[in-house]
Amino acid sequence: METIESEAGAQKSEDVMDVRTPQETQPTMNFAGFISRLSAFAIDAVIIAITFFGSVLMIILMAAMLSRNQPFSMNFNDLLAGFLFTFYFIFYNAFFWSITGRTPGKALLGLQVVRKSGDKIHPLRALARSFAYFVALGPVFIGFLWILIDNKRRGWHDKIAGTAVVYNPGSFTHSRFIER
Repeated sequence: METIESEAGAQKSEDVMDVRTPQETQPTMNFAGFISRLSAFAIDAVIIAITFFGSVLMIILMAAMLSRNQPFSMNFNDLLAGFLFTFYFIFYNAFFWSITGRTPGKALLGLQVVRKSGDKIHPLRALARSFAYFVALGPVFIGFLWILIDNKRRGWHDKIAGTAVVYNPGSFTHSRFIER
């Protein structure tokens, strides 16, 4: 109930219906730009490379120690290694997006992956977004470069998964650097 003043100046109570459109009731989102997103991706790429190749190195060292009598060969099946790296990349992104909405790189820069409505993304949507990265690679990274011309700064992977990357006003980085 909301109190509304009548023409006679007296107060009366009326039910007031919210007649705003769905677009007007959605929260205002501050979409993250290309450089912020690229920087977060670069941070995540370093983390993925260190953790993945560090794990592979540990496996190589353990195998070398176990095969003392035979020379250890580092001939990997390139296809298997590529598959494992791709799986790790997809899992890394989907895991963090579905749990917190941000990878460590995005968290450091105050970014968050959300649904178009601003809500948290579901694990299946996070997985779809992760797979859609490979579509965005397309010819000359066109799906990522699309962020530069899209009015909501969404790449093809965002459009496919129905997501957006926004600056998170509650993050430490946002409050410390972006709001200045």
